[in-house]
Amino acid sequence: MTERGAMARTGIGRRDFVGRAIGAAAAAAGFAAAPRRARAQGGEVVVCTWGGTYTEAQRKFFFDPFERETGIRVRTVGVPDIAKIRAMVQARAVEWDMVDAEGQMMLRLAADDMLERADFSVIPRGDLLPTAASDWGIGSVAYAYSLGWNSQKFPAGKQPRTWKDFFDTKAFPGRRAMYGQPVPVLEFALLADGVAPGALYPLDVDRAFRFLESRKDVVNVWYKSPAQIQTLFRGGEVDMVEGFSGRLIDLKKAGADVDWTFENGAWMQSFWIVPKGAKNREAAMRLMAHYTRPEPEAQFAELFPYGMPNRLSYQKMSKETLALLPTAPGNVERQIQVDPAWWAKNIDAVLKRWLTFIG
Repeated sequence: MTERGAMARTGIGRRDFVGRAIGAAAAAAGFAAAPRRARAQGGEVVVCTWGGTYTEAQRKFFFDPFERETGIRVRTVGVPDIAKIRAMVQARAVEWDMVDAEGQMMLRLAADDMLERADFSVIPRGDLLPTAASDWGIGSVAYAYSLGWNSQKFPAGKQPRTWKDFFDTKAFPGRRAMYGQPVPVLEFALLADGVAPGALYPLDVDRAFRFLESRKDVVNVWYKSPAQIQTLFRGGEVDMVEGFSGRLIDLKKAGADVDWTFENGAWMQSFWIVPKGAKNREAAMRLMAHYTRPEPEAQFAELFPYGMPNRLSYQKMSKETLALLPTAPGNVERQIQVDPAWWAKNIDAVLKRWLTFIG
């Protein structure tokens, strides 16, 4: 489970340039004519997303403007659950039209023929980042796991920079915390053990668990919710953390003695998907098309420093915001991208082993 799941809580290829340009032009023309029909038809889209201020921001910048433009109501529910999607599709009683899903969740459902294909005759694809477009959906947000530390205990020039540093209690004494989920702790364990970033996948699970088991006492807290990061730092319970960049950014903005880095971090791409048999499939595709507009994406990122799917949105953001986005140029190159295809195939087996390890 990721940050957004705990808060309530990836790479796919592209097609040729000419096809994308023609498709984007046709989609733009169709979308411009569609609102008049929608106002007469009404209807709704049931969107399953992650709740809290995250959903409030989605509503402000995407859902409410879509309602005003099309006359189609957007009703939000939560939280995304792969087991519930499977059950709904199998029973042919799909309640959700559009879901904000993790990459591995999307691929697992697609493998079982439980998703509608993204309709790129409606959704403009030409300006989407390659990692934010798939046959089954488009990017919602990209988010990162980063190394953070107490900036008083580890001032500039003496701070940890790598996962090897994180596990080195002699050079960097203090208490540590990690998120109690295997993604991407296994990746970070392998990086700390000397595996090159480009050689991570397929993950050497045995090696990762050997490394973690031999250093289990290094990690003092395995936290269950990202909300605990603030409590752990403010209470002085930990000096170093593997945490979500968004949480660390919030802490630093609030004046806490915290610093962090994208260096050696890991980022993940989430996707908007449509369960197979969704009652309002066409409206869901149009809402996805609306979501690709760069202006509201840039506005959303000013509040939530997540990577957005449309590359043009990055040109509309302030330099301060860009510096905080995991997929912005200059940041994305310093991290690994968590491979959703590998996790989609291996997550069940790894989770069983992880539960034994974590106790």
